[in-house]
Parts: sequence; C-alpha cells; structure tokens
Amino acid sequence: MSLVIKKDKSIHFPGHIKRQWEQLKLAVSSFNYCLSNFHKFNKLVYDHNNFINASIIYNNTSDGIIITDKDHKIVGINQSFTDITGYDQQDAIGRNPRFLQSGKQSDQFYNELWNSLITTGKWQGKIWNKRKNGEIYPELLTINTIKDEHGNITHHMGVFSDLSTLEVKNERIKHLAYHDYLTGLPNRMQLKERLNSELACASKTGLSMALFFIDLDGFKKVNDDYGHDFGDTVLSMASNRLNNIKRSTDFLARVGGDEFVLIINQLSTKDIIPVVAEKIIETIKAPFFVDENTVKIGVSIGISIYPLNGKDPETLIKQADQAMYESKKSGRNHYTFYKPETLN
Repeated sequence: MSLVIKKDKSIHFPGHIKRQWEQLKLAVSSFNYCLSNFHKFNKLVYDHNNFINASIIYNNTSDGIIITDKDHKIVGINQSFTDITGYDQQDAIGRNPRFLQSGKQSDQFYNELWNSLITTGKWQGKIWNKRKNGEIYPELLTINTIKDEHGNITHHMGVFSDLSTLEVKNERIKHLAYHDYLTGLPNRMQLKERLNSELACASKTGLSMALFFIDLDGFKKVNDDYGHDFGDTVLSMASNRLNNIKRSTDFLARVGGDEFVLIINQLSTKDIIPVVAEKIIETIKAPFFVDENTVKIGVSIGISIYPLNGKDPETLIKQADQAMYESKKSGRNHYTFYKPETLN
C-alpha cells in the first residue's frame, strides 16, 4: 500500500482506508453520544419499568381504585372497582363519584372529608357506599390529591377495600365468643354477664329470681352407642326443647357438654318454680327420634333462689350445681332446691 503526498503536503489515503476511517469516526461519535446520554436512556427504561409495574398493580390489586380529574369527574377505574361495586367503565367514566353514596352519611361527614382533602391533601376512613344492585356495604377508603410540578391539582385517586366480608367475620367471631357453637345458645361467658344484670335488676325491684342448673342424664350412653355426631343432634334437639319452655324474659345458656343453666326472673311468687321444673322433666324425657332411631334420656335439676340462697352469680351457680347432684342421687328426672345441708 502506498500513500500519495501532494504539493500542499496533505496526505491522501486510498479509498478503502478512507471509508474505514469514516466508519471509525462514526462509531466513536455514536459511542460518545451514548455515554453522554446514558442517564437519559436509563431514566427512560426506569420510567418504562415503573409504568409497567404500576399498570400491573392497578389492574390486579384486590382494592378498588377510582381516579377523578380536578373537576371530580371519573377518568379511570380498575377491575376491582367493578368487582366490588358492580359498576363498569361505561357506568362510571365521566360521572361524579357521589352516585356511589349510600345516604347513610350526613352532609357534615362529606364536608369534613373535603375539608381534609383541601387542607392536608388526603383523607382516610370508613364509609358506606351502595353497589349497583342496591346493596349498602362498608369500605375503608383512602383519597389522595395529585398535583403537577407547579403544585396545581390535577387528579384525585381513591383506593378502597370492601369491609363487608371482614365485618361478617368479626360479627361471627363476636358471636362465637358469647354463644355455644353447637346449639347457638348463650355460653358461660354471656351467662355471667346476664346474671350480673339480672341480679342488679332484682335488687332494685325486690323481686325474686330462680337459677336452674340442668344436667342431661344418660347422654354419655347416647354418644357411646351412636357416636358423637348423633349425640350432637340429640343435644341440639334437647336445647331447642328447653328454649321453647322458657318465657321471653328468661335466659337459657349451655355451660358444658350436657349442662344448661336457666334463669327465671321477675318472680313475684315462687309457686311457678316447681311448675317449670316439672315441665322441663316431661319435655326432656319424651323420646328423641333421630335417623329412624329412638332414644330416651333424662334430666336432673338443681335450683337456687335469689335472695334466699345467695346474692352473687358464683354463689347461686355453685348452689344450684350442688342441688343438681342431689337430684342425681335420687335417680333420673328429679329436681332439688338448694339447702345448706346439700354442701355436706
């Protein structure tokens, strides 16, 4: 290869060398451009990934999302909004979110909500809204104000979760805390609270009150012979029979496996107590028909009376329990009033 040197002392390369040189300069220039703009490309990729992630969250979160413009017109909802409220995009876009209101909140409630948005840019709380089918439900709602780089409000975004299922669960938990899981009757915890209330009332009115401690006789044999599922059915039937005997003002609780407590309140005379006891015995000793099987059980009852035998829940329950064991000694289907000697 030879170089040509002209009189102006400039060097002239052969054609193919010149082309390679131009390509090299272009490559270097492109590389320098990439280096100088790398942070811009990186930001574009970062913003693109953020957009993709936000889109995934928006479309797949279990929370409902609603976006309004600065004039409070809905411009976007996600699928969970539709799942929770029943309203789709055709129903919601362009409307003011007030169409979701249930009517359970006052004007003052909404005034305070908007005042919070104006002063702090956000609001969170429990609110009752209405689904498309008319059902009113509770939701936990968070509203945030969105502003541009100049501080001007451009949008509001609400994110909410349906609390109806959670509240049903909470009510169920609360119910189980105070009720027997099998029979649905009040349990020992509710018995103590009710007994305190009944004693306070009896103290003010001067009326007597009777506490029946009821134990089913022969129930263990039913479980042994037929199994616990069969026994649970008999137990539920027995509790229904007892529940049908009491007056609306009386109180019945299941306090153990086959043990119940009945409070008969507002007694102006004690004559009704033996009548109720006999009715319980006759009701329980009647045959139980379950799955083409016939079983018979009995009952033993112990009775304590306020204020004759005691003035506090623990004493009255203990005394009725002691009297119940005296009934058991006498055989099936008896009732016994508490007497001090039953403790001996």
